[in-house]
Amino acid sequence: MTLFELHTYLKHAGFSHWGVSPARLYSKNEQDQTPLDFLCEQFSIEGLKALAITNYQFNNKDAYSGLSPSLKVIISENEDTINLLDVLFENGIDVNATDDHGNNALHLSNERSLKQEALYLISQGIDFTKKNEKSETPFDLIPEAAEGFMVPALNKAIKSQKKHGFAGLNAISSLFNGNPVFSKPKKASK
Repeated sequence: MTLFELHTYLKHAGFSHWGVSPARLYSKNEQDQTPLDFLCEQFSIEGLKALAITNYQFNNKDAYSGLSPSLKVIISENEDTINLLDVLFENGIDVNATDDHGNNALHLSNERSLKQEALYLISQGIDFTKKNEKSETPFDLIPEAAEGFMVPALNKAIKSQKKHGFAGLNAISSLFNGNPVFSKPKKASK
């Protein structure tokens, strides 16, 4: 998508004051969406790439409304989620952004049994030990029906990251003493 096409697309979407000048770059439409919010909602990967060319700072406090775009994208469960997340992270969106309850994108993807998205997030260095306001890690939120395919795959991804020298994971590797990194807690028997 060219800048002209992006400009036209945004104008038709209600961004009547949008332009590439710094004063107009973060303007909102009638739904109180920024261009970044709108393009993520539309899953417009090409639109996001064009927006990045304008020097739009994806991590600027005015760049989006409410939840981080990465969390909105996970919640939407679109088939292009990983491609869209890739563009967002390449342009400065924080992989460890959280919602109002302290959930990061891995909490949300695990809760929805989104294995490929979870594996991708681990490859991007997400904090898989992060606890939300209920003291739950992302692994605590994996539905019981998904445990068999989610937990082994995520453990393998984390171990692979550690083995290949991923700095963020190496710093905590001594905590696991060679045991599986995570296992779903057993339910207390009554």
